[in-house]
Amino acid sequence: MGLDQGPRFEELLRVARVQIATQQLGHALQEKATQVPDKDIEDYYRNNSAAYDEASLERILIPKTRQTPTPATKAKLSEAETKKREQDGEAAMKTKAEALRVRAAAGEPFSKLQDEAYVFAGLKTKPPNPTLGKVRRGNLPPSHIAVMDLKPGAVSALISDPSGFFIYKMGEKGTVPLSQVREEIRGTLQAKRMQDSMQTLQQSATPELNEKYFGASPGSPLVPGGVHPQSPSEQN
Repeated sequence: MGLDQGPRFEELLRVARVQIATQQLGHALQEKATQVPDKDIEDYYRNNSAAYDEASLERILIPKTRQTPTPATKAKLSEAETKKREQDGEAAMKTKAEALRVRAAAGEPFSKLQDEAYVFAGLKTKPPNPTLGKVRRGNLPPSHIAVMDLKPGAVSALISDPSGFFIYKMGEKGTVPLSQVREEIRGTLQAKRMQDSMQTLQQSATPELNEKYFGASPGSPLVPGGVHPQSPSEQN
């Protein structure tokens, strides 16, 4: 009997057909996923309107650590002394941050307060520009998102996270129009639909092989589903 005959060959042929059909179905699902109706885009925009809030913000960054001058004496500090110096520096920075927040709320320029924060921290590097421009809700760190709910002109409470202390001031607020984010939303929906389609395909298209002709050991690169064909000696 030739290699292209017999029940074992027929089973392999059936599996190959399943593979080809699965690939064709996958291509069809992907093509369908890219076809996003305008209504779906509009619904997504409306249902996720908060994600498209936009505001002009100013922000002051106050470092949490203070660069202290090197002691005149070259005696090495003990571990306890080093730790106390760090704790004292952090406490001083927090006190300074709270004072800067009060002055910000009183109307002092953020650029002036930002410069002062870096000088107090002992940093020689140029401080960041406090003017952030227009920012969307999703561009902010999770612990900072609440500032998007401030009224125009309001100054936030002092925000503390591992990277420093932060003070925000709200400027103009608005919502990004749909016309500016339509393609962004289209891409989001396309990616989600493609992911869902491929997941459905993977769950529903696992081939089932006839174990009369194939063993159940996984790992064969020749047979889909990771199944080893039995050797002639195993069939006898």
